[in-house]
Amino acid sequence: MESQSQSQNTPSITTSINKPINQYILQFGLILGVILVIAALVGIVYYLLQETTPTSTIRDILIIFMAFELSIIGITVILLIIQTARLINLFQNEIKPLLEAANETMGTLRGTAIFLGDSLAQPVIKANSYLAVFRRVLDLFNFNRSTE
Repeated sequence: MESQSQSQNTPSITTSINKPINQYILQFGLILGVILVIAALVGIVYYLLQETTPTSTIRDILIIFMAFELSIIGITVILLIIQTARLINLFQNEIKPLLEAANETMGTLRGTAIFLGDSLAQPVIKANSYLAVFRRVLDLFNFNRSTE
């Protein structure tokens, strides 16, 4: 019994220890990533400041890259607009009629429940109450149905 309780406690101890370790690893990775990005930027600036560097060629390549990226963003925005229009169409033409039909069905069920309650359940309840009163009257006058 004691060994089971120790084995059950062990995972909770290791998870409580692993949480801070995972946080330190994440923080270390983020700090290392920031340092590497800064070092890369410093290296790129140093390379571009050299006299033998063809900066005009690099500039042209970056302009072409930015134009390509802008076209990809434009296509993505167009696709997003199309998907939004399809979603609105789905809401208006498919989901709204389903909700209206469900609301109508709930109204019908509510009416049916009220009708059954008024015309079936209440008469049965009244008949049972009259029967209970009749039995109580018989018990008061000691008219037992069974003979002892």
